[in-house]
Amino acid sequence: MNRFVSLVGLIAVFAVNTDAAPEPDRRWSFETATPEGCRVLGGSGASAAGVEGESLRLDGRAVVEVGDSSGITHGESGFTLSVWLNPYALGPDQQMIAAKNRYSLNEREWGVMIDKDGKLRLYVWQGQWKTVAAEAKPKPGSWHHVGVVSDGRTVSLWLNGERIGGVPLKKPMPKTKAPVTFGGVNDNGRIWQNLFGALDEAALYSRALSALEMAALYRPVEATHEIPERPATGEPKPAPTWSNAIARHAKEDQTTIVFDGKTPDKLACDTTLRVMPDGSWVMIMLGGGDTEPLPQNRVFITRSLDFGKTWSAMEPIDLGVKSKDANAALVPSELMVRQGRCTMFVATHDGTFANWREWMTHSDDSCRTWSALEPAPGRLRERTFIRNHIVTKDGRILLPFQHYLRVAETRKISKSRLFSPPTNPRNGVLMSNDGGRTWTEHGDIRISTDDNYSGWAENNVVELGNGRIAMIIRADRLGGVLYYAESKDGGRTWPEFARKTNIPNPGSKATLYPLGGDAVALLHNPNPRHRSPLALWVSFDGLKTWPYQRVLVPESVDGPKGRLNYPDGFVSPDKSRLHFAFDDNRHRAVHVSAKLPRAPESIDLWDDQAGAVPKRAEVEVLEDAEFRVIKKWEPKVDGFHWLHGVALAWHKGRIFASFGHNVGKENTLTEEGRWSVSDDGGATWSSVRTMDAGTGDPSLAVSHGVFLSRRENLWAFMGAFHDTRKRVHTRAYTFDEATNEWRPHGVVIEGGFWPMQQPVKMVDGNWLMAGFIVGQGNPAAVAVSKGDDLLKWELVVIPKGTGVGGMWGESTVIVDGPRVLNIARYGDKALALASRSADQGRTWTPTVETDLPMTTSKPAAGVLSTGQRYLVCTTTADGGNRRFPLTIALSRPGQAKFFKVYAIRHAEFPEGPGESHSRAALSYPYAIEHEGNLYVGYSNAGGRGGNQNSAELAVIPLEKLQ
Repeated sequence: MNRFVSLVGLIAVFAVNTDAAPEPDRRWSFETATPEGCRVLGGSGASAAGVEGESLRLDGRAVVEVGDSSGITHGESGFTLSVWLNPYALGPDQQMIAAKNRYSLNEREWGVMIDKDGKLRLYVWQGQWKTVAAEAKPKPGSWHHVGVVSDGRTVSLWLNGERIGGVPLKKPMPKTKAPVTFGGVNDNGRIWQNLFGALDEAALYSRALSALEMAALYRPVEATHEIPERPATGEPKPAPTWSNAIARHAKEDQTTIVFDGKTPDKLACDTTLRVMPDGSWVMIMLGGGDTEPLPQNRVFITRSLDFGKTWSAMEPIDLGVKSKDANAALVPSELMVRQGRCTMFVATHDGTFANWREWMTHSDDSCRTWSALEPAPGRLRERTFIRNHIVTKDGRILLPFQHYLRVAETRKISKSRLFSPPTNPRNGVLMSNDGGRTWTEHGDIRISTDDNYSGWAENNVVELGNGRIAMIIRADRLGGVLYYAESKDGGRTWPEFARKTNIPNPGSKATLYPLGGDAVALLHNPNPRHRSPLALWVSFDGLKTWPYQRVLVPESVDGPKGRLNYPDGFVSPDKSRLHFAFDDNRHRAVHVSAKLPRAPESIDLWDDQAGAVPKRAEVEVLEDAEFRVIKKWEPKVDGFHWLHGVALAWHKGRIFASFGHNVGKENTLTEEGRWSVSDDGGATWSSVRTMDAGTGDPSLAVSHGVFLSRRENLWAFMGAFHDTRKRVHTRAYTFDEATNEWRPHGVVIEGGFWPMQQPVKMVDGNWLMAGFIVGQGNPAAVAVSKGDDLLKWELVVIPKGTGVGGMWGESTVIVDGPRVLNIARYGDKALALASRSADQGRTWTPTVETDLPMTTSKPAAGVLSTGQRYLVCTTTADGGNRRFPLTIALSRPGQAKFFKVYAIRHAEFPEGPGESHSRAALSYPYAIEHEGNLYVGYSNAGGRGGNQNSAELAVIPLEKLQ
């Protein structure tokens, strides 16, 4: 490792003394998402700017396992491992940086991690863990050089070229077969202790480096990473906004006992509820004997003619198996109903799961008679369960399967049973393009790296947007959560390994149900240790979040130790109910009709016919845009550190700009509303002057706002507050040309309203000004004027939709006659929020999530004179919370949806004018049209963060937007 990169605006390279820095025996540069000689398990990696070239960004679920590494730290001369670390979060869990452990196999050597307390800590195994920690916590988003040095007597922790301390070795460290891992631990298939952060330039030396050599490996790196949104940790949280609906829905549920078994044939298992072609309902299940697996097990069926209120007696389905061999067990795994035909997939085995085969049989009379058994396709006729089918939007049938490469030796288990454990599960889908006549197999997904892993890897699939197929998988003893795999091409290809979710599961079948769009229902046991309770969860964003969480059955009829198992059913045609059956503690089959939530109204902003929203690297840069600097960030000259919220207005041939300015920190009492003016179209700007600094009230501060040029007057409406962003309100001013000063008109809007967009004239003669409310959940809001009286406004708060998370609802509007579209900033996600009004802003639909990615920053939108709608912000498919590039999304003339995204400018902009930095935040845009150009003002943090911004301007010819 001879060279490292330090970035201060631009990248500068510092050479390291090659006499003091020896060549490593192994090096991992992390230049790609899958490092050479390694495999990424459990999650995913992505490239990001590194200390040298690219680094590997880990998502908090992944681990990097080094191939052929079990003995690389076992040399007689000790070892040294060094790696650059950029953590994104401290706590609450342990985050492993590098390790050589497999705890479940009693293979413990060493590990260096960010511990639960946020400190960097080295763990060394000496019959118990011995540790040494750095007192100073690493800084999220910044680079740190971490080292572990073992000389056979002491194992030392190094940080940024300095020795922190060491663990004396009273006995040699164990030499195990555990692999070296980065970013987590592969604990014999359980992926955990994961790092949320980036790694770069790791190296291993087959000896203990000297203090001089360790110091030579470190050079300060000033470049930082903008911290991405953290993947969910811990269990998914419900949205409190659903609590009232959940209470109502619980009162509408209906339950019926279908079967209550008695010894010696009390077993009820694998309940499956379907609606038949003739309109009756059928439930099939595994029964026979008191438990399973047993040779007595077989398939049973019952029917309801009154939508689940009453049920016929259970009857066995023989399928010609039991009549030939009474000791052959049968297990139903799926009942597919399609185009008048029922197809049942059923397994046979010897009562222990040896000699296990999977079959299918058909019924053309609603499950009254059955065809001869046919083997499942290909290898899936052996050691396979085929699970709940789906039909994709393009008409293909997908059948998820769980297949096992072998069964282990038969052994005794509880209740005098014998069991042949299914071993090394593989998951995937069968696909048919011809209605089920022929099938192809896709996927060979693993949930464990252990070839001897045994567990019931029951899976379920659902179709999401853009052709994605999501699969959840049961994962016994792998962390108490469901696992997840996704196909991005309609089920044709799948990853090698599934990854952990944060959805708790005790090792039990869970089922998915599409509700339209990306809304999906999940029936499962949300408990990592026990199959109770049984719950209904609903996601409205393709399994990312689960705001609706409702317990349907708190506990078994047999008490808290009883188990609630294997829910399976169907959604009513109107999507108002989920009808399913489950077994209560393996002896009672229960039918439930559960009320479903109605998905929030969807508002689509992107035209799917235009293809996907482009990624950052795919966005075309606008031609012929001109750039200007309104106000440089120069605290050494003027004393002002904070600047934000540029507003623009053309008035009487001059262009005015305003912004909030503060010599201290944001939203404190030293904040001022300030302004500047240009007489040459924005090429040069006057010195900055103060509009209002809250003079006369020691608790008042004035900040950024909006302009309106109306007849002879230039109006300013500025956000203001008392103390530290308390009692937020809007104050009005008019410009006095004679004195070159602003005349205050006092408070015009209260209730926490902060204006974000220039007022827009409505067809009823009123003006509509978009903004948001500070406090009360920070919703989007608008103010409506009393005609042309701009000192009298009515505040209208836009309701927050059910299931919408935390907001910081800075908003903008697009006006189309009496119809208004409000687009608002989210807080929880990099996604645009939206609401509609049909009465000129008087009333609004609830704010909902849209299909348009947008960074968590103030947007600016409107309608150009060309008839095109526009939205200025950062709108790219992979932008996340990054505030670059600055983009403009456009519609076709007269159309409502955006179809094209241009980059106004990227973060790095060496040609200038304006600041250029790889992590420059380009935010809080404000746009106005004037004489064939669109003028866009924006903040530029120049990589500094903390809204220590300069104010800049882009001038875009309208002809370049057509």
